[in-house]
Amino acid sequence: MKNLKLTALILSAVLFVANSASALVMNVTVDSSGNYLQDGNLNSANSLASVAFYQTALGIASGNPNNRGDNFKLLDYVVKNWNNNKNPKIPAAVLGSTPTADNGSLNGIKSYTTAAGFDYVVFHFGNGKAGGGSDDDEKGWWAAWYLGGQSATFGLPQEGDPLEDVGGFSSARYFNPTTSVPDSGTTFALLGAALLALVGFRSRKS
Repeated sequence: MKNLKLTALILSAVLFVANSASALVMNVTVDSSGNYLQDGNLNSANSLASVAFYQTALGIASGNPNNRGDNFKLLDYVVKNWNNNKNPKIPAAVLGSTPTADNGSLNGIKSYTTAAGFDYVVFHFGNGKAGGGSDDDEKGWWAAWYLGGQSATFGLPQEGDPLEDVGGFSSARYFNPTTSVPDSGTTFALLGAALLALVGFRSRKS
């Protein structure tokens, strides 16, 4: 009976750690009140930064430069907004050196799978049907996502009423390389199996 209780306790602990280690991929593009940005019928899962919001994050009055440094300014801005208002808390944005995974020329593709091993990705989307007005300063959208080291596949977000694609992916830039990539609890499951085997061995031995 004692061994059964020990087994249950170990299994519970392993499952808890495995669940804790599974990162939640989530859109972190929020304003200073912690609200997801809303444009038209846009829902929180597809929240986007408009050119106006991007300019605010960058501290500029016009233009929409899309490069690693300016993408980082957006990321830093929204991560601070998130941590001031929402849970779970997420790591501070770190610029770091340009990772080989950075892709600044996606040429309008309609879906994109991120590289594993990074906490964040910042996407830029081109004009598309919902890309903004005729002025160049009004075109394009951005979105920042927390990845927690995982790879994920993204489709195009939609905006407006009626909803329309915002255009293809034009860039994906990564930040905060993680030291280890979460593997959906596989490692912890193996650890749990080893611990359970050890309990069984001790039980037979006693």
